[in-house]
Amino acid sequence: MKRRFIRVITCVLALVMVTGSFSFAAGTDTTTKPAKVPYIKAHCGYDSVTVKFTKLKEKVAGYELERQYYGEKWKVIKTFKATDAASYKDNRNDKDRKRVGYYRVRAYKYVDGKKVYGDYSWTSRAKAVRQMYIKIKVNGKWKTANGFAGGKYYTTSGNSYSVARVRDASTDYLKSANYTDTTAENFVNELTKAKVVKRNGKKRMVWISTYTQHLYVFKWNGSRWKIEKDWECSTGKAGSPTPMSKKKKLNHKHRWRHNLPYWNCFSSCNAMHGKYSSWEMGKPRSGGCVRNPNSKAQFIYENVAKGSPVVVW
Repeated sequence: MKRRFIRVITCVLALVMVTGSFSFAAGTDTTTKPAKVPYIKAHCGYDSVTVKFTKLKEKVAGYELERQYYGEKWKVIKTFKATDAASYKDNRNDKDRKRVGYYRVRAYKYVDGKKVYGDYSWTSRAKAVRQMYIKIKVNGKWKTANGFAGGKYYTTSGNSYSVARVRDASTDYLKSANYTDTTAENFVNELTKAKVVKRNGKKRMVWISTYTQHLYVFKWNGSRWKIEKDWECSTGKAGSPTPMSKKKKLNHKHRWRHNLPYWNCFSSCNAMHGKYSSWEMGKPRSGGCVRNPNSKAQFIYENVAKGSPVVVW
């Protein structure tokens, strides 16, 4: 009996040395299941979402990337070979630009001719780049405006209302979470590629994010826009919002105006300028202009040329 037990142990040890593993359980060996993908991140742009993930160190056959919109089922949108780059550009139409997308990925390999999947990565949320919404009260009813120009609020339903008709207004903005650098760069580069923004040979451009109360200065590196500087700003309050447009330009400058320094004008009556020390950044509080720390307004004044693109969104 003792000799038989020793022979069994010897056989097991020999099997481990040859195969590198051994399982007493029947069925597929748990070591054949791919590991969980450790990292995934989705970055929004103007008309696409760029998804990147980290490949596993172990040998696998490939990866499957899935996407889900709210109220819909998960859908495989891309299958990668093990040798493919671990990134994907998910192009979005006009409807999808306004939707929040969720992304996840998992690895797979083949065992005895069958596809075996690993666990899903965590879910990465890609929130569309958006402008500050304004709640306006007209004839006793609240409506959502997503634009303001020429003294009129423009609602998401396609209607417009003059300032005189609005009895109350409030802003919907986000200060707690800013866009990532990748999202910001994707946004302006895709606007440029779509010819919504025209560079016209300028070396710098400005994006004023009304939703996050943040201002970005981008510098052209020969092929695309890269963030040079960014900071918190303060755009127009609900009763006097900063006019939104993707096609504005820096048209004239003033070293000093209305007791404030460094006026960088992008319309007849709106500018990026300095501030009084008591003014708070990160909240829509101005009369329509864009308030900045004085040193930041000076940077625009000295470095961003007239005619440079300005996006207010």
